[in-house]
Amino acid sequence: MRAIVGISSSSPIGYLSSGKDANTPMEPPANRLYLTTREVAARLRVSRRTVRWLIRTQQLSAQRIADEFLIEESDLATFIGANTVFPPQQWGGGMAGWT
Repeated sequence: MRAIVGISSSSPIGYLSSGKDANTPMEPPANRLYLTTREVAARLRVSRRTVRWLIRTQQLSAQRIADEFLIEESDLATFIGANTVFPPQQWGGGMAGWT
């Protein structure tokens, strides 16, 4: 189902306007700020249960909306940056000897 947006004169509050014709369906935003637990799990290549555990143990920040957790892109980037492990320099930085 696609939402129709525009200004309604019959309602004192009205509807959000997309800046186009009032009968134009609203398009999803190009750059999303929030991700669902399913999307985060796919990016991290872990289960949704693991993502919920990371949220519960306060390792990953999230907002709870109804029955779903929403994670900001910037919070996920911070989490990944803080938990990225680099090999020691003495290893030569490559996969030498791995055949």
